[in-house]
Amino acid sequence: MSATAKSRLCSVKAKTGLGVVLFLFAIYGHAAITVGQVLIVKGVVSAQASGQPLRVLGKKSAVFQSDKIITAKKGFVVIRLNDKSKITLRPETEFVIDKFNQAEGAEAAEFNLLKGGLRALTGAIAIRRPESYKLRTPVASIGIRGTDYAARYCGEECAQEEVTYGANEQIKTDCAFSLNGVPPGLYAAVFDGLVYGSQGVKEVALEQRQALFADQSTLSCLAFVPKFLWYDPILRLNTLSDEALELFSIFSDDPTQSQNCEVSG
Repeated sequence: MSATAKSRLCSVKAKTGLGVVLFLFAIYGHAAITVGQVLIVKGVVSAQASGQPLRVLGKKSAVFQSDKIITAKKGFVVIRLNDKSKITLRPETEFVIDKFNQAEGAEAAEFNLLKGGLRALTGAIAIRRPESYKLRTPVASIGIRGTDYAARYCGEECAQEEVTYGANEQIKTDCAFSLNGVPPGLYAAVFDGLVYGSQGVKEVALEQRQALFADQSTLSCLAFVPKFLWYDPILRLNTLSDEALELFSIFSDDPTQSQNCEVSG
């Protein structure tokens, strides 16, 4: 092959390579903002950024800004975000990372719980700018002041789960509002710190060992903390150290085996 032909071939390859890079950037560039990593995952857990292909998450998988994370019926995941916060998503959950920014002076952490449940231990963003942290749900929003909290947006399944924890201690609060059973809606409980639930102009402040309920017409502090939030063994995984989670991921497929572990909450 002549030198001229080789030169033309190299030029074509270079242009083709650049075209592939630009094509991939067009598809994945928006999702390239890595905001965290999977610590452990069990069952089927997937993620999908807006307009991009579905990904199956595994241990050490990256999670990106705008990801919608979906856990299957028997799937759950623990995620470490870049500000050292930690989030556990229980089975049958849909959770969106709307915004995550660690830039000084512009810190923000905004999430959307579409269904299911989570437990979150907040990190540096919440410490530096707690007012910039928000968890949205279909019926109310949650803000924090440096905290460890759990939230469930559920239907009849929560009523069924409450029965399974019947033998556990009922945690009473100093709030007066009681529910008739366990209706569908948003439930949140505070293990440490402060949580603010808001619904339009209404706001409820919660301290440690308090809980709230919200639906389309109600937002109130509860007289009792729901047992399905306080004693859920999957949500308690959020309290384990990275080393303990590593051991759990190796030796256990059943989170109920961790109920006797020395964990907070």
